[in-house]
Amino acid sequence: MTFHTEFGTIAGVAAPEVGSMVVERPADRRPLGWTLVADGVFVAPNAFLVDATGLVLRTNGSPKGEIVPVAALPTRATAVVDRPVPAVEDSALATEELTAVLVAADAPPIVDPEQWRPGAHAELTPHERVRLGRYGKLLVWHTTGDRPSAEDPFVFDFTPQQGPVRDFAVVGRNIAATRMYYDFADGASGTIAVVGVVEDAHIASVVLRRDGMPDLAARITGGTFLIAGPDLTDLPERGPVTAVLVARDHSGNVREELPYQRQD
Repeated sequence: MTFHTEFGTIAGVAAPEVGSMVVERPADRRPLGWTLVADGVFVAPNAFLVDATGLVLRTNGSPKGEIVPVAALPTRATAVVDRPVPAVEDSALATEELTAVLVAADAPPIVDPEQWRPGAHAELTPHERVRLGRYGKLLVWHTTGDRPSAEDPFVFDFTPQQGPVRDFAVVGRNIAATRMYYDFADGASGTIAVVGVVEDAHIASVVLRRDGMPDLAARITGGTFLIAGPDLTDLPERGPVTAVLVARDHSGNVREELPYQRQD
């Protein structure tokens, strides 16, 4: 490893026989994406901040990795801003709260937290609240309540990419959606909300249409949408499409229909 940054990017050089690599924290519970390896160079963009525990490198799909102590690593690279962007002037309380949450976020570090805009929010349970935020095709959700998640806030990337994360997303021309889990008990949860982004300003409503059940309408704010309901978890995880996201314009015309989730 030759450098790591304050935004959590980790990079270095690799031997010719290394075709794939994973960079992890020791004993990390968070599943991380595969590191890019090409032409003898590897990079894990916005992975995590290297701390006193060091890191682990796993190559070529090996189930075991090599722990690299922090003393063997270079010091953190100094940040250089080559294209400064002024912070968006918005004194709204929701913006200030979201910015504060993102600034204080643990792994992965969130770049330009002052540029994120607050989106839809809702009371999910009597003791749990969620706030969405958006930055381009990135969607973040932050929950507050009695049982804070170890992965909160969570950032989802709707840009084209490979890997298992795409199995949790449906991306259309006008909207894109994924699933978030909440109401955790005993370290697990089967309670689902549908969250996503709205790419077309003409979209006025999004509903989840379900066979033999009432439609569930989305809250739309700041280019994001949120659908939550007590019976949403009854939908099957696999099989024929039984639920569809329907986006309509201000005249009520259907602009797009997407399956509730990607089908095998």
